[in-house]
Amino acid sequence: SDRARLGLPEVTLGFNPGYGIARFLDIAGGGHGRDLLLSGRVVHASEALRLGLVNRVVAPATLDASATRWASEIAASPREGLAATKSLVAAMRAGTPGREPEAYGAALRTSEAARARIRAFAERNRRSG
Repeated sequence: SDRARLGLPEVTLGFNPGYGIARFLDIAGGGHGRDLLLSGRVVHASEALRLGLVNRVVAPATLDASATRWASEIAASPREGLAATKSLVAAMRAGTPGREPEAYGAALRTSEAARARIRAFAERNRRSG
């Protein structure tokens, strides 16, 4: 919502955030992240968007519809591709990508269903391009 406010007030209460500092710094970046962690400053939705803390900002009246539309966009993708992508992202974030997620993704691309989706995608692009 464009009315949202985000902050990490723990330092103003005399302690540190208990969880997610590394992830927060990955998202916000070192300078902005340290600023927010050390100051306890609260940012409004527009600044949170500029800092990359949120992906989008919408009016409260459209929040439910926007969230439903976003979830529907994700849910429209094949479950196998979503699972493989989530697995790869988690492994990369943990610093241990290994070969399993890539092998899983390669196996998915060779399934008949995947080949049919790739052909349909290429055909749509050929017609529109």
